[in-house]
Amino acid sequence: MMKEKLLPHRGHNIACVCYGEWSDPADVCIECEDCSEVLVSSEDWDAPTIDSNNAPEFIGQIIDIFDDFLEEKGICIENPEKGEAEDSGQDPEGLAIIYGTDYGNLQTQLEDMMAAWGILKGGRS
Repeated sequence: MMKEKLLPHRGHNIACVCYGEWSDPADVCIECEDCSEVLVSSEDWDAPTIDSNNAPEFIGQIIDIFDDFLEEKGICIENPEKGEAEDSGQDPEGLAIIYGTDYGNLQTQLEDMMAAWGILKGGRS
């Protein structure tokens, strides 16, 4: 695909240009000066990120996927906090398999991993 995009510009004048502040450009592009066309933009290569405000919901959805998977496989994880919730009258059928501290530990580990990979913008929530 990149080959098809670049091939028509063979022999043209190509330049590396910056947009925005010289010391901190908003974008750096490779452009065909003859066609006034952006061939490659640094924005095309930036990894997608999750804003730290949206991280809890995003990570919660990931944990929910695994919780549903465990339920489909009939796997139950023993958790004293879950037992306490049942003892206080909560319906055990309504409680998630990944619960309480287990949920919090997974959430922290996922946040740390996403921050290390640069997926979580702004660090952990």
